[in-house]
Amino acid sequence: MNINIIESLKEFEKDYKPYENTPFEILLTLTSDDRGKWGEKFLHNLIKLCGLSSKWDGDSNTSNEDGSIFDILINLNRRTEVKTATNGLDTKSRKLKNLWQHENIYEENIWDDLLLLDINPNGFYLTHIPHSKMCFGEVRHTILEKKSTKHLTGWKFDSSRASLIRGLEAGITIYIDVDNNGNISDDDKTKIRRFIVEKFSN
Repeated sequence: MNINIIESLKEFEKDYKPYENTPFEILLTLTSDDRGKWGEKFLHNLIKLCGLSSKWDGDSNTSNEDGSIFDILINLNRRTEVKTATNGLDTKSRKLKNLWQHENIYEENIWDDLLLLDINPNGFYLTHIPHSKMCFGEVRHTILEKKSTKHLTGWKFDSSRASLIRGLEAGITIYIDVDNNGNISDDDKTKIRRFIVEKFSN
């Protein structure tokens, strides 16, 4: 009997593609920079749909005259950092890790709000953290119960399934389902609108 090892491994691999044929499948083919830009543009469009002003210029907001570094200017004056992450894959357990990694979050007061866009194969979490509530170093976030770790010139702050559940319970996180065609229900559009207006209108 002739056994083709490569072909047998390909068949095995097919069973482990949770993003295949989902709206977010293409994200896994992008570089981390391009994935980040997609997340910024995606939230920029969502925010405009909520009736708030949103200014996004790609990389143009990263170096401003006042030293601020942010991705989107929301509601005219809220300097907002956006961090986009996909649910990591564990090749050994062949399951989603339920871990979302966010890097290069700056401790300096050069942004006002942080939006974490954490993506699952068929939906996404959106978490809002004001700069004043962000944790750096050994201090844990009071709600999410996570710590930051030093990363290059900034900090790394990851989401987990447990931290996102805490965020949902406390109202700083929402979860939005996305159907196979990439559509969001009217109820979830209302949920997004209420969340964004609540967090950015004061």
